[in-house]
Amino acid sequence: MKIDELQLLYEGRYAKIFEKDGVIYKLGDKSNRELLRGQFELLRELDDPQSISVFKWIEVGDKYGYSMEKVTGTPLDKIYTRPPKKKKDFEQLRVIIINILEGLSNIHSRGIIHGDLKPTHIYVSEDNNIKIIDPGYDPDLITPLYAAPEAIMGEPAEASDVYSLGIILYEIVTGKRPFSGSLQEIIEGKLNKDIAPPSDLNPSIPDDINQLILRMTSRRLDLRLKTIPEVLEHLEIVLEGVTKKTTLLPVFVGREKELKFFEEKVNRLPEPNIIWIVGDVGMGRTQFINRARIQALIKGLQVKELSFREIHYLIEEETFPDTPQVLIIDQPEYYKDLILILRQKAKTIRFHPIIILITTEKEPDEIKELSDITTVLSLSPLSEDEIGSIIDRNFPDVENRDRLTSFMVERTDGIPLFTTQTLLYLLEEGILERRAGKW
Repeated sequence: MKIDELQLLYEGRYAKIFEKDGVIYKLGDKSNRELLRGQFELLRELDDPQSISVFKWIEVGDKYGYSMEKVTGTPLDKIYTRPPKKKKDFEQLRVIIINILEGLSNIHSRGIIHGDLKPTHIYVSEDNNIKIIDPGYDPDLITPLYAAPEAIMGEPAEASDVYSLGIILYEIVTGKRPFSGSLQEIIEGKLNKDIAPPSDLNPSIPDDINQLILRMTSRRLDLRLKTIPEVLEHLEIVLEGVTKKTTLLPVFVGREKELKFFEEKVNRLPEPNIIWIVGDVGMGRTQFINRARIQALIKGLQVKELSFREIHYLIEEETFPDTPQVLIIDQPEYYKDLILILRQKAKTIRFHPIIILITTEKEPDEIKELSDITTVLSLSPLSEDEIGSIIDRNFPDVENRDRLTSFMVERTDGIPLFTTQTLLYLLEEGILERRAGKW
């Protein structure tokens, strides 16, 4: 196969889409090889009628990607160019909703979160069958207009796809987006506001669809319909093979002091800073990084997550940005080399408006040349009160709450990952269960 024999259809953020003889080719350069390979393997794993069929992995010259079926049908946003008004329009919409839910159920049943559900990723055929394209959560590729608050924070769950579908439905039935403005305004709106009832803009909306959208788009996870079975139950529909799954609400506790320190450093930009986030496996380094990322985005800053090689090139070539940015290095592969290059280029770092946020398991060696702008934040185990907060959020009014909290402290030593895993185990084994509306 030769690239120049392919017809270019359009260029995306990380790949170009080509066509030849009714086959679609998605190709990118070497820097996006891993992303495309992961997407290829994910699509091959799905292999169901609502997902795209992929054919083979391709490496041609300096291009990498895969071939796949050509999607027939119309993107969802092209079908509903005006809000539906008539009964038959809403009947058609219900059919499409159910088909989308079935497609998402197939994705979720394999432990996959779509992560970037939006109208242009849903194709509808003439008989209302659907194809869902581009599954697979990537924090750098999500679309804030449709992303759930927790997905923006880097904590996606099945409930995030439910939220995104709810926003899509809101847009269909009202003809408007519930959040607009700059990226900063959209993120702040999603974190702090619930949408207004869509029936305020379109009185023709049936009450069940109106309520469905409101329950799918609650910014509070504990009030939202969180899984496909819950959405189907709301619609009083049962799909064969769809079973209820146990999920936990992500709760950010025990790291408020560290996050406040990071925010203070962000507010002091363009002063440069290096912040090390230190903690053993399971202590919540990744969750902290995700929260820091969203705080920086809300402040209107650019955030880049870099590999060691990327940060090495940036420092070595002295190509630091002139505008304030947050650079994240999560678990650097070559720790000693990173320390060395930070020492060598200390003067360069001092003259740029950046915060370098680095996560490691062990406390770093001192960099005397940068000691006055370097801070080490060590993540400690969760306290009994903090574990109690996680229990309260997920299991309000649980019987024997203090006994459960003490048990969790004893079994997990306050390690956040172990806390989540233990609670999930108690759920899956039926030790924690809901009876007569109570835990």
